[in-house]
Amino acid sequence: MVSPPAAARLTGRVVRLDPVVPDDAEELFAALDDQRVWAAGYGGAPRPPPEPWWGRAVSVTGT
Repeated sequence: MVSPPAAARLTGRVVRLDPVVPDDAEELFAALDDQRVWAAGYGGAPRPPPEPWWGRAVSVTGT
């Protein structure tokens, strides 16, 4: 059986990554709603964001 990794803060010289928690969802999705995020695209080409963002909160809560 595979277990998920323990939530841990990762701290480097110039950046710190904290585990995502449900309280982060509103600000996270607001940032991802900015078209500049999608302008460079993924896979080498610009792409539109998936719709609807508000339905993606399930991913943050883990439910």
